[in-house]
Amino acid sequence: MITCASAALAVVGSLAGEWNASSRLASLKPTIARWPFEGAYLRPGRARNSGGAGGDGEPRKSDRLTVQQMSFGLQARQCDPEAAVVGGPVPVIQRQPGLLSHTHATGDWGIRLALDSIEHAGRVNGTADRRHGIVHVECLHPEDLPRFRELGVVAAMQPRHCSPDLVAGTWMENVGEDRWDRAWRFRSLAESGAALAFSSDWQVGEMDPLVSLYSALTRSGLDGRTDWTPRERMDLDSALRAYTRGGAWAWHAEDELGVIRPGARADLVVWSADLYALEPAQLLDQRADLTLVGGAIVHDADSVSAGADVPFAGSGAAGHACSHG
Repeated sequence: MITCASAALAVVGSLAGEWNASSRLASLKPTIARWPFEGAYLRPGRARNSGGAGGDGEPRKSDRLTVQQMSFGLQARQCDPEAAVVGGPVPVIQRQPGLLSHTHATGDWGIRLALDSIEHAGRVNGTADRRHGIVHVECLHPEDLPRFRELGVVAAMQPRHCSPDLVAGTWMENVGEDRWDRAWRFRSLAESGAALAFSSDWQVGEMDPLVSLYSALTRSGLDGRTDWTPRERMDLDSALRAYTRGGAWAWHAEDELGVIRPGARADLVVWSADLYALEPAQLLDQRADLTLVGGAIVHDADSVSAGADVPFAGSGAAGHACSHG
């Protein structure tokens, strides 16, 4: 049940340079130990593939595929899709203790390739409960939907991306109306038992999480006049869970982030109204009255309005918080 709201904040660093699994990964632990911020993380590798959404009910397989290991310095390289499954960055990362891969995949072929890579790596390396993520998941083939739960893969998705005012035109035309029901399947993934972690993907979408919550609840543009694929609308409970506990679970931090309870980090947002008492469109009119990170006030809307130079002013706010306990 929802009792009140918590949000996790993490700073993710990256390493640059030539990719060499043995030398680069060996430096990660001392790098993390020297990190200057409490709560900073250096965990996920980032891979990107260009598999797009194709036709006739099957994932489109590009002739060649670009895989780029951004966070840990693997230079962009060309490879065949089958080679990526066996020798790409996901199997390398899965062999390293504590490292997670976040693969950016939008089209149905790219998503399937990422799932195949993670499944293959887990089988070859004998790893379990790694919680690798696939980012965006914009066009999901029905046969691949249950694999997120089965493989323990996090669907790291951005609700604002599904708004008609952003995807009308090129995206809708490329995918084709007969496959629009595969687009941003938030509700279907949640109902299947998959782990969802929401984010903004700023600057593509607004950084404001209330905009993303509105998009998840309505599948509408910000003007409220158009919507599409209403079957995938979420309820507020599920959307908040994806924005709080979902992200914490993806980081193996569900015991300390994304919840309000004794022993957890006090990363909290106090909203200007009770979100559960509002219509979805009214979410867009709200603000964060108070923000705490690790129990310290880092934003106080009243102090900002008064022109205070330091945000640490005041010890309370007449607002509403919500999170999943």
